Amino acid sequence: MSELPTLSVVIVTYRSSSVIVPCLQSIQKFNDIGDHLQVTVVDNSPTGDLTYELVCNGFPWVQAVRNPKNGGYGQGNNVGARLSTGKYLLFLNPDTELVEPLFDFAISAFESDSCLAVFGVQLLTTDHRRSPSFFLRDQHETKYPHGIARLISLMGHFNAATMACLGAAVFIRRDVFQRIGCFDEELFLGCEESDVWNRIDMLSEGWHGRFFRQKRFIHLGGSSQGIRTPEPSAFPHSDYATVHHFYDKYGLDFHRFLHYERERAQLRVWYWRLRRKQNLCREAQLHVVELDRILKLEK
Repeated sequence: MSELPTLSVVIVTYRSSSVIVPCLQSIQKFNDIGDHLQVTVVDNSPTGDLTYELVCNGFPWVQAVRNPKNGGYGQGNNVGARLSTGKYLLFLNPDTELVEPLFDFAISAFESDSCLAVFGVQLLTTDHRRSPSFFLRDQHETKYPHGIARLISLMGHFNAATMACLGAAVFIRRDVFQRIGCFDEELFLGCEESDVWNRIDMLSEGWHGRFFRQKRFIHLGGSSQGIRTPEPSAFPHSDYATVHHFYDKYGLDFHRFLHYERERAQLRVWYWRLRRKQNLCREAQLHVVELDRILKLEK
């Protein structure tokens, strides 16, 4: 192996003080490549948050930097990638924890398959149940009935031609990441995974992605505010411009997507009403109202 780090882990944080310590402790515990591992934390948190100080004071082996702005998931990861030097990259959410050694496996996976560009692993809940780990890329989602993508993910049926692994824990070759132009920073929060996997496909050089079900991470989900929203259905409440940008970029029908999202939101209204969960039902109703507003603007 080279004297330089072989694998660089990049973690973007935003108000992540409650999760970053166990995340880094698990990396330290299950580091099976020693000094060939490099970890960089890019903190997007506002002034007054303690995440940066926790990392600096508790983990001197981690390269920690403050991001001058909260540019979202992609921009923060681009900063971390530029600061790191590993041949391979792992973009990792702060609300994840290793449960077993993974780094030597990742290096071996890349080095045994010269066309492997990117891959993900099985995500788990805190009680070690399987959690959705991949999804239909955004341009394919509206072609299938609601709920199918989640079911397929839980069953572990991965299709690299139409799916992408969740960005909570994704391994990628540095040279491929640089060749596709890194993360699109116009995608503030959403569609980043689909965009990266799409652009790898567009290289047309035999590169491919994989999903390794036998390797696992715990993913808490939604514990790092501003990194990722808890559920895709929350999208209109944050910033639909991100998805609009993605659809324009690939010449897709954004209006169709909005109708699909509205149908899904209405199904949630009925579901929570049957369950007599008034607060969740009201939230879903607000989602429908917001989507109706956006649909009027898009006419």
